[in-house]
Amino acid sequence: DSYKDTMDEKTLVDIHGKVIGTKLAAMARMNACLSFKHLSKFSSVKDKVMAWVRSHPEETHLISRKFHPSAQFYAFNLNDDYSYLHVFKSGGTTVQMMTTTKKHTKSSEVDNRKLVTVVRDPIDHFLSGWAECGSRSKNPDENPHFTLDTGINERIGSWLDSLEDQIASPKQGADPCLPHSFPQSSFMLNPNKLDSISPNLEMIGDLRELNAVLTIANFTIPPNSARARSASDNPKKVER
Repeated sequence: DSYKDTMDEKTLVDIHGKVIGTKLAAMARMNACLSFKHLSKFSSVKDKVMAWVRSHPEETHLISRKFHPSAQFYAFNLNDDYSYLHVFKSGGTTVQMMTTTKKHTKSSEVDNRKLVTVVRDPIDHFLSGWAECGSRSKNPDENPHFTLDTGINERIGSWLDSLEDQIASPKQGADPCLPHSFPQSSFMLNPNKLDSISPNLEMIGDLRELNAVLTIANFTIPPNSARARSASDNPKKVER
């Protein structure tokens, strides 16, 4: 009720008379309120945040090549116009199972497609990455991050310490699974120029509104599509 239609039927006007863009307008019309808030906030602060990082040498590790997740698992092509940017542990496998090829697209293969993605609560995201890596560990009982010989707070604390060390000073030989708990913003960096956000990133939504975001990107969701998986589906992850 806070917005009015404009003549082109693709944008909206807020109560202050300001025209909002087509993606925000589409979210508003679909009642994707959480995604609307994400995209609004992201659009308003991303340039300021990146400028602050660039101007603080002690924070430039946040845009380090070694900190940026692998370009090999960059996205999934949805159609000729859009690719889904794969933020680890934020719905990527669900989207993968919906696509025709079910294969990752390298950053160099996105071409001129616009990028869309979703994010989730950052603490949930961190813990989901920890659970994922625990389920992949070959010798979890010998790993301080996952062994059941210590309490859950000690295990999570150990994982957080390793993550912070790797972010502050990237090292060769670090646990290759750590990127699953990297901040979600790290996946949004321009793979060709890490001191900026990917210029193709057009839409960020909320994981709970994934279908709405995909629909706005003109992706046809397959009938009877089910949630692919979550940490709670894996007994090993629940136990860890």
